[in-house]
Amino acid sequence: MKIILFIFLIMFTCSCAPKVAIHPLQHRVGQNVQYNTLAKTSVGDIIFSQYEYYSGQGASLLEGISQGAALGTVNIPPGDILFSSVIGRKEAYCTREKRYIDHLVGPYRIVCLFDETNNGRFDKLWVSPGIVPFTFSIKNPALYKKTEIVSGISSGFKYELIYQGIDKGTLRIFYREFIDNMARPAYQQDFTYTLEENEPTMITFRKTRIQVISADNNTVEYKVLSGFE
Repeated sequence: MKIILFIFLIMFTCSCAPKVAIHPLQHRVGQNVQYNTLAKTSVGDIIFSQYEYYSGQGASLLEGISQGAALGTVNIPPGDILFSSVIGRKEAYCTREKRYIDHLVGPYRIVCLFDETNNGRFDKLWVSPGIVPFTFSIKNPALYKKTEIVSGISSGFKYELIYQGIDKGTLRIFYREFIDNMARPAYQQDFTYTLEENEPTMITFRKTRIQVISADNNTVEYKVLSGFE
């Protein structure tokens, strides 16, 4: 009788066990400034950006987590990127790699983290090493920050032109491009243009045409006439 009751409880628990639902990626495509529209930006800010990629919500773990859980160990290093998810009805962030380590078979399951006190620290972890999932308190709540995750599944790009001010009548522009992995630039370049004295200055770069109306070491006023090739 006890065995039958135990099996019934396991089956009941399994049928009610919450599922992990990763938030879907969003298709990002567009530009930060519309063509032929007067725009203004400051030194160090983006004059023009054009992009297309897939991304989703996520979090970057600023402090590592290492502790026992069930019959294994959870080991998540600082800097790990987590996907925004839902477990049951609770917001969670789940690892992309298998961070639950079974002592016999090695890395075995993903781990999901909760910030139940909503103070910028993960204080609970969720793992499903077998049929039944478990939730544990994190011994040392780990600091994190929310971030955008760019998909590595499909190719994407982002091109940016950044205003760097003027120097002795010369307009300074910084270009950088991100391809596939948006975490760091794949290519970057500085270039300059001579400012026209009594008329707008035309910037042309990779088929992008920008008409500079006025510029100083604080701001630039301009119109984007065409975008990147």
